Amino acid sequence: MRNFGGHKIDANGLHKTDEKISAVIKAPVPKNVQEVKSFLGFVNFYGKFCKNLATIANPLDNLTKKDVKSKWSKDYQVAFEQIKKEFCSLKVLVHYDPELSLTLARDASPVGVGCMPSRIYPKGS
Repeated sequence: MRNFGGHKIDANGLHKTDEKISAVIKAPVPKNVQEVKSFLGFVNFYGKFCKNLATIANPLDNLTKKDVKSKWSKDYQVAFEQIKKEFCSLKVLVHYDPELSLTLARDASPVGVGCMPSRIYPKGS
């Protein structure tokens, strides 16, 4: 196993490092816009591991917009906790295998769009 560019790489694929997962688990509730931006920037770097990140993070992202003045509310707390939960999942990005079929998974919401190439394994997963 090797660490490279903030990721752990092994025979199974690309993972988040334990240190990064721990950092998100221990992340305190942001106290100002700069801390919200810092948290979002950190998790966006690993967005490829987080399903629906744009939708989940939308309430926090709205806090970073110019001239938005708001106190931390339940909606922000829910988004913050959902991001942490999704970030800490054990999802792995597998290595490329030219023998497997390829599909393009796409998704969109009112606040974001995304796509990811995915491999189809012999039993359909």
